[in-house]
Amino acid sequence: MRKTPCLTPDGTSKTTEWETPALLFKALDEEFHFVCDVAALPSNAKCPAFFTPDDDALTRDWPRGACWLNPPYGRILEKFVRKALEESRRGSTVVVLIPTRTSNAWWCDTVPHAAEIRFIRGRIRFVGAPDVAPFPSALLVFTPEGGPPTVKCITQQRPARQKKKIGFEKP
Repeated sequence: MRKTPCLTPDGTSKTTEWETPALLFKALDEEFHFVCDVAALPSNAKCPAFFTPDDDALTRDWPRGACWLNPPYGRILEKFVRKALEESRRGSTVVVLIPTRTSNAWWCDTVPHAAEIRFIRGRIRFVGAPDVAPFPSALLVFTPEGGPPTVKCITQQRPARQKKKIGFEKP
């Protein structure tokens, strides 16, 4: 078994902030044309318009159009996913990159309202991480129309130096 340096000795993540890989975001942005990154730091924002922790995205209205959300992965994750659902009901499309936590109550309460669930085959290597994530990931697509969701498994493309195309390939 490979040792994952992103974990503490008790098996939990050392950080709650996992920056989205550029190729993953580029493929999604080409599909959705994001207008705002609703959980960013100035150093890792994926859109020209973004909310920082000081902006408190959980208490503000999000822009109409497509919003990108790669939330902090700590205890606050649930609040961000519920907010994404709420904002989709107000007219936004929100694409959420999250760890797949199907055993959590919030997952079962919110994910069935998504229009799409895209399980990502393999583990993501987040920007700056020394290894792949210690958890599987999924993309949720919340739309004003809502669920029931279509479910897909997608495969990440590797960077060009590994001779793969940008974006996703269908299995």
